[in-house]
Amino acid sequence: MFLPGWILEASGIARPTAIGAPQVAGGLVVISGAALVLACILTFVFVGKGTPAPFDPPRRLVVRGPYGIVRNPMYVGAGLGR
Repeated sequence: MFLPGWILEASGIARPTAIGAPQVAGGLVVISGAALVLACILTFVFVGKGTPAPFDPPRRLVVRGPYGIVRNPMYVGAGLGR
């Protein structure tokens, strides 16, 4: 069992007995957020020739991929993954 499960059980909140549509929908949202963050990182690496890290920023302006649609898609992906 994971630490969040232990914390929830200690607080009296029970786990769902079965995985239903809300859990599946939530999982899909989290997976899509993680995929968007990964796409942003790969775009920085291959198009921008750098990384999202401040010590190795992209050497080229990145305006393709997710960055061609949204100004900062990594925030959107991180928000979906929360």
